[in-house]
Amino acid sequence: MKLFVFIMVFFCSLILGAQEKQDATYPVYRGCKQELSFEETKKCTSDKIMDYIKVSFNYELADKVFPTV
Repeated sequence: MKLFVFIMVFFCSLILGAQEKQDATYPVYRGCKQELSFEETKKCTSDKIMDYIKVSFNYELADKVFPTV
């Protein structure tokens, strides 16, 4: 189960880390300040999304769907 969560977090970080252009804009998650630099905005948004996934994940249902051996 923990492996599944780790894999989900890993793939989310890959998707969020795929954008490397420094002059590009990055989506701002609510709760992150608009005035942050590109890297700070990227980190804040990634952290907020990870926190949301951790809080929203239903571990009991996942254990039923993906039983451990």
